[in-house]
Amino acid sequence: MTAPTIEEEVPAFVAEFAHFAASKITPKTTLFGDVGVDGDDGHAILTAFAERFQVDMSACRPVHFGPEGILPWTPFLWIRQA
Repeated sequence: MTAPTIEEEVPAFVAEFAHFAASKITPKTTLFGDVGVDGDDGHAILTAFAERFQVDMSACRPVHFGPEGILPWTPFLWIRQA
């Protein structure tokens, strides 16, 4: 039996962390838009990813994850984007 490739390990990691189907994860899948990872979970998955795959994330500034919870004006942004 051969060891899994990185192309197999990363989707499996994301699927396990986010409780998402690994079969739906492709190289173009986004954590926020497709998988629904946001807020504190976004920061947690990056930390876990760095530990699991031995990635130096010291220069990473995860600005693409919003705050935890919904801000009062968020529904207006959803309407505007529709």
